[in-house]
Amino acid sequence: MPGTNPVTLTSTNSSLATFIAKLDGMNGEVVWTKTTSGGIVSEKLSDLVYGDDGYLYTAGVFKNNATTPVDVTLNGKTFKPSVTASPTLIKLNTDGTVSYVQTRENLSTANDARVSCLTVKSGKAFIAGNFKGNAGGIKFAGDTIATTANYLNGYLAAFNAEDGSDLWQKSVISPAIIDVNGLAVGGDNNLYAFGGHYNGVGSVTPGDVDFGDGHTLTDATNKYGDLYLAGYNPSNGTTQEVHLVAKGTASETAYSLTGFNDKLYLAAVEKSAPLTFENNTDTYSVTPSSFDFVLVKYTVQTTPIAVCNQKDQAVFAYFNKADRSVVINHAENIVSAKVFGLDGRLVQSAVNQGEASDIRIYGINPGIYVIRTATVSGEAGLFKLIVF
Repeated sequence: MPGTNPVTLTSTNSSLATFIAKLDGMNGEVVWTKTTSGGIVSEKLSDLVYGDDGYLYTAGVFKNNATTPVDVTLNGKTFKPSVTASPTLIKLNTDGTVSYVQTRENLSTANDARVSCLTVKSGKAFIAGNFKGNAGGIKFAGDTIATTANYLNGYLAAFNAEDGSDLWQKSVISPAIIDVNGLAVGGDNNLYAFGGHYNGVGSVTPGDVDFGDGHTLTDATNKYGDLYLAGYNPSNGTTQEVHLVAKGTASETAYSLTGFNDKLYLAAVEKSAPLTFENNTDTYSVTPSSFDFVLVKYTVQTTPIAVCNQKDQAVFAYFNKADRSVVINHAENIVSAKVFGLDGRLVQSAVNQGEASDIRIYGINPGIYVIRTATVSGEAGLFKLIVF
């Protein structure tokens, strides 16, 4: 790791070894590094995020290649990966101290499980990826998710961000292949997953893709990949909606999803001629044998957001029906928030001492309110919000 005081990372692994490093944001100098050490172990960390609780989270898979499985140690935390690729979640403080390492055993004889993405929001850490069936699955504390498909199917798992304990798990089952490429939390605080649906692969008979809770994608015979978007309740994993975003005859791959206010944006590449979008009579075609960029926008079902007159237009407030709280989003620079009735009476107030990304205020009765915020620089913001 280059810098004024270079740090050399070493490993005894005969396979891939992982490292985590913090760099100074001003000059790129190495602040600290953490490496895993477990001898004959394949290690791959796939994603790294800064949670809204101020901690670092990373996730990937670890696999014991040793005849006798060996321990892996990361900054004093020791764990023993399975002899098959095991999904693993790691939480660290920004000083590099490891809070916990949570690994889940992959029971599949096919020995193939992947973690593709990770996101952390409101006390929950979510991972998603792929796994194979073939007499097994991934074993969690409460359940084992499994599939009989010979190809890769998808899964999502939620953990308590505080201690890493299991909250819920969800499989996405296809006769052939379905990828869960990424996750995002929308402005409605629901969890959204995206990826590609590959059907009719090899000799597999095409069929529906089952997202659970009565939500399916009907038979799509495109063996190269169609784009999908699915929404989940973050508290219990219940599937709330599924969309076949775009359908074609060639190869479509979804790469990234982000949410802002009441919109979701999905970025992908496509090769079909033509490509048909959901709820749109228009088609889009490209020259065969080439790829084009695609950006698709969705509106999430959320309550109306408040209007803010602050300079930072990213800040907004809305009423969350799920837990009946008033939420002020993007609140890192806000130090206090006060809720007033239209008669000027102070109803509730909150102080943001930890620079949390969201401020939540509970116990507000239905009605029309004015929210006044103050930032670290003394700027004031006003919101008008309807609670129902």
